[in-house]
Amino acid sequence: MNDNPLLFLKGVGKDYVDNPIFNNAHKKIIAEYKPSISGKIALFTVCSWGKPYRQSYIHYFILRSLIKANLLDKLQLIVITNAGVVPYELSDNYPYFAYDWDPLLETPKIKKLYIEILNKRLNEFLEHKKKYYSKFCCYLRHQSESYQSIINIGFALKLKIPNFAIHEDKITQDEISQVSLDFYEDHDLVLITKRNLDNLVNKIKEII
Repeated sequence: MNDNPLLFLKGVGKDYVDNPIFNNAHKKIIAEYKPSISGKIALFTVCSWGKPYRQSYIHYFILRSLIKANLLDKLQLIVITNAGVVPYELSDNYPYFAYDWDPLLETPKIKKLYIEILNKRLNEFLEHKKKYYSKFCCYLRHQSESYQSIINIGFALKLKIPNFAIHEDKITQDEISQVSLDFYEDHDLVLITKRNLDNLVNKIKEII
């Protein structure tokens, strides 16, 4: 019998963002993590329901677009999530494959706490790791809590972190319907519309 089973952290609220397991994993990243290749562009992007991230529906389309444009090897994807600030190469590590946070269940109070905790983690990550990256950008919904934290910390650290997603208010419901699944509701489907993915690719090409 395993005396220390790995917990699957499914839920929304303080216990699932300010969690000792997530906090300890974050401290380990700050203390030990160094990108396998330095000098890449850091691309902060969205979490996903599917784990590990690369096997999720939304990440499949993001990765496919970057690969087809021969851009993926120039980037270090970093996921912004209730679990922390997660470099893609750590996505197979516990606890980053064993949690589920449903944004549809967030209340204003939970959103405020999420931003506060993410501000702290993102600030620590960039303070310790920004030297490893040549530039920074993000691909997030403009109205998301994750992007609000990017704005907050970019301003605090005087870092330019442009958002390469088109504002969701400018993406039509018809565009979203073309990439949606009947059984799958997700605010971040807006990020895999053709126009948004084309914009991501074009904007990255501009900064290389």
